Amino acid sequence: MCLCASLTDLWGLIVLNAIYLILLPLAIAVAAIVVSRSLLFDNPRRWIDRKSSKIGYGLKCTFCVCGWLSLILTMLYRSPLLICLFTSNWSMWSINFLVPLNFLIHWGIVWFIATRLELRTWPELQKTAPKMFIRIGSR
Repeated sequence: MCLCASLTDLWGLIVLNAIYLILLPLAIAVAAIVVSRSLLFDNPRRWIDRKSSKIGYGLKCTFCVCGWLSLILTMLYRSPLLICLFTSNWSMWSINFLVPLNFLIHWGIVWFIATRLELRTWPELQKTAPKMFIRIGSR
């Protein structure tokens, strides 16, 4: 009976982390689309582009914004499922030398999924989004 309870807890953990691997990259993809392509951030993007063309280019590039957002969110939270599946251990003098590699693998996985979701989401948003600019505060 105790084994069944631990198996159901394990499956619940796997399902929860699989949901994480879809929802977090989806949030990254949508945030990247909003920052890099929406009219809401058009004026700030142009202002930053005038100040620094490299940073301005980085804000116009959805792939770049996905990468930076996934880097920040991977630093804040890493999925236990990814830790279980993609963690290497090579220790010498009680130091695991593969910690940076493990982090880069986790970051790459989240970045890849977010970029793929962005490539799937953007054409649909482009078809269904309104084609006009609504001025706020005008009558």
